[in-house]
Amino acid sequence: MTIGKILTFARKTGIQFLDTAVSYRTCEQKLGSMNMNGWSLVTKIPKVPPHTEGSKWVFQHVFSSIRKLNQPKLYGVLLHSVEDLRRRDAPKMVDCLRALKKQGLMEKVGVSIYCPSDLEFVLDVFLADIVQAPMNLFDRRLEVSGWLEKLHRKKIEIHARSVFLQGLLLMPLEKIPKHFHPYFPLFEAFWNACKREKVAPLAACLNYPLSKSEVTKVLVGVETLPQIKQIVQNAQKPNQSQDWHWLGSSDERLINPVLWKTR
Repeated sequence: MTIGKILTFARKTGIQFLDTAVSYRTCEQKLGSMNMNGWSLVTKIPKVPPHTEGSKWVFQHVFSSIRKLNQPKLYGVLLHSVEDLRRRDAPKMVDCLRALKKQGLMEKVGVSIYCPSDLEFVLDVFLADIVQAPMNLFDRRLEVSGWLEKLHRKKIEIHARSVFLQGLLLMPLEKIPKHFHPYFPLFEAFWNACKREKVAPLAACLNYPLSKSEVTKVLVGVETLPQIKQIVQNAQKPNQSQDWHWLGSSDERLINPVLWKTR
């Protein structure tokens, strides 16, 4: 079974952390059918539907995830939608998370964000233990905004995701979807830099978040055993001197997948 082989390899290489979510189809159930002893698991609660009591939604999904994952407790539970913290009943949702954490059902609570600018209001209403945020060679907002350092100073775990920009940064130039052709010069500059520095695009993408001491975890998605083997191989010894800051973009139509058109 592919999942079993991936988990076995990951464990042998020292990987102990798994990130999942209720919205990842049957992922929780599949993981729960495996031996998860020794793993640190983080899951995410989906956006609260309209006309639904937020605290009840949180309570139900935390216990549902624990049951599906077949674990007595989780490492972390995150709110998948930062907009839930703008709800009128957000304080009750936060209180519910804190109460469940106090009961020992999870070690840490947090939030997943798309835009670092949201953190200003998020941390006013929710003292998170974990912030999961996009961070890649094109999307450097977490760093340039100063939030990378601020979160680190507050001792908040930073989990970097979308390090390959949903796979776009690993696509050969000729396969980049037409919708992104206005940004072709930036993609070309990235590939030229990789050739010039004699570094694989995969390694270059991983190097950026891995080289930042403030980043606690770097999240990557894998579907096959060869994929995780390749990722582990290219994640060795981050190059602190690789500074490609000129690749950064502030255009959210490129760096924010939520704004991407259907391709």
